[in-house]
Amino acid sequence: MVCPNCSKRYTHPNSYTRHVKNECIAVEPKFPCLDCGSRFRRKAYLKDHICPARRVAFVATTNPSSS
Repeated sequence: MVCPNCSKRYTHPNSYTRHVKNECIAVEPKFPCLDCGSRFRRKAYLKDHICPARRVAFVATTNPSSS
């Protein structure tokens, strides 16, 4: 199976369906980070995301030398 949008090839129907539905470059990312606004095509990518906005806030509240 070949994706009509990006020409990627798949041997397993499930992989092809997931790609066309969620991952292809023609699909708009639908999982936004509520802190920084970055958007991801899969929920797993959002969960793995380390938000720069949160990292700065976390470092500022836990680093005693920053005062």
